[in-house]
Amino acid sequence: MRSRFFLFLIFTLTVFPLSLPAPAAAEEGKIERVQNYIAVIDLDVAKGLDPSLKVILTNAVIDELVKIGRYEVIDRANRDKILEEQGFQVKDCVEEKCRVDMGKLLGVGKVVTGSMNRLGETSIGMIQLVNVETGKIESSASEKCRCEPEDLLDLVRVLAGKLMGLPVTFTPKSGVFPSPPGVGEGFTPSQRGEGAKGGLYLKTDPPGAAVTLNDQRVGDTPLTLANLPAGDYQVEARKGNYYGRINVTVVRDQFTNVTVPMEEMKARLTVITEPPEARIYLDGREAGSSPATLTEVAMGTHRVEAEKKGYVRTGKDVSISRTEEMVTLNLVKGALIRVISDPSGARVEIAGLPANSTPCDYLVPPGKYRVKVSAPDYEALEYEAAVKVGEEKTLEARLKPNFGYLTVQSRPSGAAVLVDGKSLGNTPVTKEKVAWGKHQMEIRGGGNYQAQASEIEIGRGEEKQLNVALGFRPGYLSTLKTKRKVANVFTISGAGIAAAGTALAVLFKVRADSAHDSYKGASVQADLDRFRSDTESNRNVTYIGLGIVGAGVITAVIALFSRPSLPKEIKGSRVPGFEGSRVGFAPRTDQSEGRGGVYPRPGVGGHEALPYAFQAFAFPGGMGAEWRF
Repeated sequence: MRSRFFLFLIFTLTVFPLSLPAPAAAEEGKIERVQNYIAVIDLDVAKGLDPSLKVILTNAVIDELVKIGRYEVIDRANRDKILEEQGFQVKDCVEEKCRVDMGKLLGVGKVVTGSMNRLGETSIGMIQLVNVETGKIESSASEKCRCEPEDLLDLVRVLAGKLMGLPVTFTPKSGVFPSPPGVGEGFTPSQRGEGAKGGLYLKTDPPGAAVTLNDQRVGDTPLTLANLPAGDYQVEARKGNYYGRINVTVVRDQFTNVTVPMEEMKARLTVITEPPEARIYLDGREAGSSPATLTEVAMGTHRVEAEKKGYVRTGKDVSISRTEEMVTLNLVKGALIRVISDPSGARVEIAGLPANSTPCDYLVPPGKYRVKVSAPDYEALEYEAAVKVGEEKTLEARLKPNFGYLTVQSRPSGAAVLVDGKSLGNTPVTKEKVAWGKHQMEIRGGGNYQAQASEIEIGRGEEKQLNVALGFRPGYLSTLKTKRKVANVFTISGAGIAAAGTALAVLFKVRADSAHDSYKGASVQADLDRFRSDTESNRNVTYIGLGIVGAGVITAVIALFSRPSLPKEIKGSRVPGFEGSRVGFAPRTDQSEGRGGVYPRPGVGGHEALPYAFQAFAFPGGMGAEWRF
């Protein structure tokens, strides 16, 4: 009596708590595991079949459900012990209601019931999965065959697989498949010939599936099995969410290539929320309104979330490994934290919540929160916000800039601006952000301008404007003055040479014309020869004079155009040593005001007078004048 009481106490403490009702406010996201426990009620065996098949077939169903692993299965012996201690008569329980009551006493969420009948030569097997709480049949499976009694063991195994949603089929065959001790000699399938041997080459898609041969684990695909007794075998393959089962025949002295078809196993997920009528999201996709049963859910881990107006969105990661799962999500009524900032677009961080950009709203559970608002180039701010249920709180963050603005203009423009060695571009630089504080600034004009460096200080939000006049490199102005003087000397010299050549050409042209006139009036041969000779010699000197004029003009023009020009800064101001730009030219009677000084008008005075003077001389009678003899 004491031993019976001890057994009863152990089984009651182990199993009975599973039958307790779920608490009114379940822990958020907790799966009610009671739904994952099942008990198998002894199958009804029709008259005409061996009564001992009841236990054998029931144990086969229990064994198959344990292998599939979707539910925690109550052992048949433990089942009877618990019911016996509570005075429940199993043999008198034949009605569906009684079997549901049996499940409640056992503390399971579901029970499996079934029967094996015989109609003439046909055996008909049927099993059902019944929800203990509702009494509804959740799924059922049936098979019929014209087979021998020994085939019924495989038939109920197939029925158990179908009940769990596996893609299995039943093929009658002779013989029973006992669990063998090993591959090869240990297998005892239905023999096609005494001592006959063959082999299997097994493949699956996807590969790497765990394979069992006649319920014995033999390896992973792709798999070669040699030295197998010829006959019929049952092959099962599992990998992750994929499962397949097929019957194969090993042929004597042959290798049989077999691809085991595998299908992805699906489950039903029931989602309950408190309060109900919340939007359900499965892996981020909306899946209806709670309460809801989601079908065709792949095995594995999924994210289940619920959202309802005025409540905080909540969710849990759910690992689905069975055909039936249930998750309960308790929504918490929230409070609103609204964050705005100057400048807008700042990053908002609240512990445990996704970051957002202002302006933004957060629906949060009541409580205290640390809110951080930050933005590039601004000093971050932190707040502590305490909110109650239904409260709306607005936080306004005025961020202090960690920079000021710098505007730089230079003379000349286009100078490079560097602050602490970092380039800000070329002048004019307008309102460039610079970190507040002291900095080393450098202006580089390049060319003939000297770089200028100084220290500047910028306050938070301050706009500092700088106007910089760059100086010339040392010695640049004196060198420029010397080059301009040399160019002026050559210009004046060329003009003098051109003037001398002009005088020479004019003088000897007159003499040539006079000699030519005397030649035309002479009658004596000696005079004719002398005047002709004088004409030719004076004409040659005239050409030499014109050549001298050309050389002088070329010298003056080259010197004039090679003279360095004045920088704009000097043209805009009176710089000692750079006035007198009209040295060596005829005085001007009309003048115009230039930038800071007086400059010749084009085409009237200055160097333009040289080609004009040359033109006046060269074309007194036209360039086509000739001396004729």
